[in-house]
Formats: sequence, structure tokens, C-alpha cells
Amino acid sequence: MAGIGRTLTLVVLAILVGGEAWSQQLRIYHIDVDQGDSTLFVAPGGNTLLVDSGRNSHGPRIQRVMTSANVTDIDF
Repeated sequence: MAGIGRTLTLVVLAILVGGEAWSQQLRIYHIDVDQGDSTLFVAPGGNTLLVDSGRNSHGPRIQRVMTSANVTDIDF
């Protein structure tokens, strides 16, 4: 099962990053949502992916990280 998750993550990242943006930086933010970590990926082209947002009460934590990363919308 872990292999499928890794493969899916790589495919999604490839879609987010795209061809010509490989020379720029992918930003990854880990957000403590108590039972684990939420992860915010920000691709060089500006596309975003949020994995495991935690419970509804964790919105402010995620919003703080989004603000510091200059992210206003989650694409995926």
C-alpha cells in the first residue's frame, strides 16, 4: 500500500510542477494537526496541493502557514 501512495504522490507532483518549471523550487510545508502532519506543496508555477488537513478545528493552523507561504487558494 505504501508503494501506491508514493507513486500517486510522485504523479501528482509531476502534474503540479510541469515541464519548464523544473528549474525552480518546489516548496513543502509540514503543518502539525495533532494526530499527524498536514502537508502543503507549492509548485514553482504556483499550483498547490494540501494533503491531510486534519480536523475542522485545525483550519487556523493551516491558514497561518498558507499566509506565510503567500498562498490564497488550494488547487488540489
